[in-house]
This record gives sequence, C-alpha cells and structure tokens, in this order.
Amino acid sequence: MNANYFTSYAQANGITAATSDIFGCAGVLANDPGHCAALNRHVAHLPQAQWSTPSLYYQAAPANYYAKFWHDHAISHLAYGFPYDDYAGQSSFISHGNPPVPAGRRRLVALRRSTRVPGTCRLAGRQSSKSRELAPHPA
Repeated sequence: MNANYFTSYAQANGITAATSDIFGCAGVLANDPGHCAALNRHVAHLPQAQWSTPSLYYQAAPANYYAKFWHDHAISHLAYGFPYDDYAGQSSFISHGNPPVPAGRRRLVALRRSTRVPGTCRLAGRQSSKSRELAPHPA
C-alpha cells in the first residue's frame, strides 16, 4: 500500500493525517470516529448526514477495501474491518441481556458464578500451586 494512499483525500476534506493513522484511526482521528469511518469508507466528501448510508460506502478510491471485503462477505454485511467500523451501526457485535443456557452448560455457568476463595485460582480444572482447594459446587 502506498504510504500516501489516503493523504490527498483526507486533506481535501479538512483532515491532515497519515494513511497509517487513517487505517488505524490514530493520531488526530483517535477521538473522531465519524471522520475516521468516513475516510475509510470514502464518504468524507459527502454531507455528514450521508455518512450513515452503507450503499454509498467504498464506491471509489481511496477506500479501505480490506474492510469492504469483510462487509461484503459477512452475515447481514456487518463486520469490523477497522477501528470505529461500528460507526453508523456497521458492527457485527451481538449482545443478549439474558441468554438461555443449554442444559449441559449449566454446571459450567454455575461454577463461573460461584464465589471464589481469596487467594485461589481455578483454570481449566487445575489450581495454581499457591491456591487452596475450593469446596465442590452443588450440582
């Protein structure tokens, strides 16, 4: 990749940033998710109200075609191809406040929720040499 791939486009849109900072949302873009996403998606030249329109993304260079690849091949076209790629609801993050637990996993969940004895560590059924045995968790 050319080290100046995004430079002219960014400058034409009022951002002075290196291409590496645009790909990484670093430097002046570290706290500016909107501009970073707009530059990566090649929509920074459009009115800000259009920065949230996925059909306008990646229509011309320079653009982050790595991120475009993942969006093109992802479920519902949602992916995370660069920092702040979640801007405008494009993240693939899924959350559930109270997910159902399959029957075979209930004991594991119960073990994770159990109270730990101070100074102990249980990893994959083993304890560190400095830990004490935990009382068995009721089934």
